[in-house]
Amino acid sequence: MVDRAGRGAAPLSARALARRLARAAATLAVVFAITFLLLHLAAADPAERLDDPGIPAEQAARTRAALGLDRPLGAQFLATLGAWSRGELGVSIQHRRPVREVLAEALPGSLLLGAAALLVAYSLGPLVATGCALLPPRGQRRADALLLAAATLPRFWLGVMLVLVFHTWAGLLPASHAAAPGAAARFDLAHLVLPALALALPAAAAIARVQRAAMDDPEVEPRLALARAAGVSAPRALWRHRVRPALAPVAALAALDLPLLVSGAVVVESVFAWPGAGRVAADAVMGGDYPLALAATMLAAATVVAGGVLLDAVLPRLDPRVREGR
Repeated sequence: MVDRAGRGAAPLSARALARRLARAAATLAVVFAITFLLLHLAAADPAERLDDPGIPAEQAARTRAALGLDRPLGAQFLATLGAWSRGELGVSIQHRRPVREVLAEALPGSLLLGAAALLVAYSLGPLVATGCALLPPRGQRRADALLLAAATLPRFWLGVMLVLVFHTWAGLLPASHAAAPGAAARFDLAHLVLPALALALPAAAAIARVQRAAMDDPEVEPRLALARAAGVSAPRALWRHRVRPALAPVAALAALDLPLLVSGAVVVESVFAWPGAGRVAADAVMGGDYPLALAATMLAAATVVAGGVLLDAVLPRLDPRVREGR
């Protein structure tokens, strides 16, 4: 489709897409190397956790040799890189099972929690922004202050407060220990409400603040007047010059929030004992489960990179100023 100024919202060219994919691959390679290094330097020694603390030194040495931890760090990195290039993610040290299976079991929980949180946040945020825009100037300033406070609430504290109010005091909702989504006979959606709210409420406040700021752009009114003078209908001018550009920063936030779909939020999943990939990743890091922690981190990183590529493709369609190089 071509706009009235003759500029088209053309899709990404093959060369531009190839450049973005190359940058994405380079980013993931750097993340892989840094994550591998940090895990082996900072995480606990799994050989000390697999057996009793009083095991003989010979048995600990055999355990380290079986895990490949007795080799130099460079050799371990090359071996891991070679296995990943063949699609082999390794075996979880804690679970004694393939990493792929452990993550496949944990992903449905994170997908459900992340989707519910994003749905609430991106439904509530624009509604709050629109409601704030209808307030008088003094009310708008107070609303902005409240939204700033809500957007910066620590999710750990918010999760504890939600449990205190809705579970301990009101007795309305379960606090934790939901069954895995695959266990249909035992899974209860009531367990989803509190962790989804803990994730969604700060995000909704941040979305509302960003959209409010975008809609208050001082350049909007002259563009609206010019479009109306050129004969553009009021609804079309409003959509093109006020609503659609205001969606661009919200889309950027959505791209940054995509990892919630695969990793949830580590803190929230830990507070509510939610069966998801974020909790699995936290346990893996604390337990020195290098293969599982590396795979969970790379899964989240791949989602972040994919969100960035998607944003690059969508943003010029939402905001003409980006397409014009401004």
